Amino acid sequence: MAPSDEAFGLIPGSKLDELKNNAQKRREFLLRHIIPGRLILKHFGPNDETEVKSVDNTQLHLTAYPNGVSICLPFHTWPKLVISIVL
Repeated sequence: MAPSDEAFGLIPGSKLDELKNNAQKRREFLLRHIIPGRLILKHFGPNDETEVKSVDNTQLHLTAYPNGVSICLPFHTWPKLVISIVL
């Protein structure tokens, strides 16, 4: 999955700089956005919810909507954002 431009826009500039300049932080960020296996979105109905784990073992909460999905970290305090899934 890939964060939308809107999601990246919510990351404080200092955190973006940290991702740009720190290879370990960048790796952690990327692994948090990879879900192993397959999620077949057409198997989800509107407003279906499930828990999945990323490659780095972070628990993620997935909610399906007619126009996409929202995936949130458990400590996520930003408004829910519809994201794009990279196939």
